[in-house]
Amino acid sequence: MGWKTFKDLFCGNDYIVSVESGDICIGSSANPTLIRVTPQGEMRSALRLRGEKAFYSFLEKNLPALAASSKKEIAAAIAAEDTFTSNIKVYTYSGSNILEKSCEQLGWPNVTHDGEMMNDDTFSPDRCHIIKLALQESLSWAKHLAIEQRKLQEKLETIHREARENKGQQSEVAKIIDLLRLEIRCIED
Repeated sequence: MGWKTFKDLFCGNDYIVSVESGDICIGSSANPTLIRVTPQGEMRSALRLRGEKAFYSFLEKNLPALAASSKKEIAAAIAAEDTFTSNIKVYTYSGSNILEKSCEQLGWPNVTHDGEMMNDDTFSPDRCHIIKLALQESLSWAKHLAIEQRKLQEKLETIHREARENKGQQSEVAKIIDLLRLEIRCIED
């Protein structure tokens, strides 16, 4: 995917460009997904602008090269093969998988060669550091799950207790109904 080619042609260094769910995301440090661009060149705004006219006015003012380009030109840039000036190894994790990626520059708000935004707390050139982070997150998640399991167990015990109490009350109500029916029969006879 040519996210870097896209960035160089249409955004320059004024905006952060990354890839998310197959779309090119154009954003800022405050909001990395102000605009989403599909591989087919379709643009969607995450800005709170009313109407297409306001969106294209924003594009013309802030991203004039993108505003002046056709869907075909945009799609061609996205389909282009990116070239990078350097290949720095960087590591991240997904569950128990330690992933090796490459980037041109370390740290946020830079992105990996495949377009993933690198956060300082989930990417590092030090593989051992990432393994420790993954372990720390897994331990934290396990602790959270144990707490949630305890809460759910307490709720289940409460439900069982209330069900037993309800059954006892149902039995008492049934006795009262039987007595009242007897009383009605006595009155009617």
